[in-house]
Amino acid sequence: MYADPSQQNFRLTPGWKLFFLLFPVCVFGIICLLPLLIILITILASRESIFSPPNSLVTIFLGGMIAGCLLTYMLSWFVWRSTRHVVTSDGIQFHTFGYSIYTPWSNIVCIAPRPLGAYNPPSLILKESAPKGRIEDGRQCGVATIKLSRWAGERNDLRVFVPLIYTLPRRNWEVSDLGMAIRNYVPQLFNADPAGSPDEQ
Repeated sequence: MYADPSQQNFRLTPGWKLFFLLFPVCVFGIICLLPLLIILITILASRESIFSPPNSLVTIFLGGMIAGCLLTYMLSWFVWRSTRHVVTSDGIQFHTFGYSIYTPWSNIVCIAPRPLGAYNPPSLILKESAPKGRIEDGRQCGVATIKLSRWAGERNDLRVFVPLIYTLPRRNWEVSDLGMAIRNYVPQLFNADPAGSPDEQ
């Protein structure tokens, strides 16, 4: 991507950072902590080696639970590291784990809620949907572009909006740093009443 002196990067809010930090603990704590404690106590109370049946199977299960927790933390770290909005004079980008999307300002028609997983954040609705390609090429050509990871599949629903989530506060997002940056380039989108607040943690 070519350098742009007007570029502004917006990362996860403190609330979302806390969410991705605590999510693996909550999931594995609620689902697995009690069974793991019972298993561990059983192994310690047993006079047999942890490598002898059936303790060996229990040990493998215990190791799998720990590995699952670590993998969940790795996924959360990738989300934390990759998620951001990038605002430049030519358009806006949204990057997160699984996909990235770019649109020029001229391709945005309004702000309206759109579903994104379990959330329904306000989003920048696109006039022309974003074809697959490289974000850098889309910027240079001035056309909307989406880059989908292989595990994201063919998500046609993601091609028509840029979600406003993760990098701005839950309430009064219109006057947040990102909201004001968007307003600077497309003030006409804010003439009407706001389309709602992002489902922010």
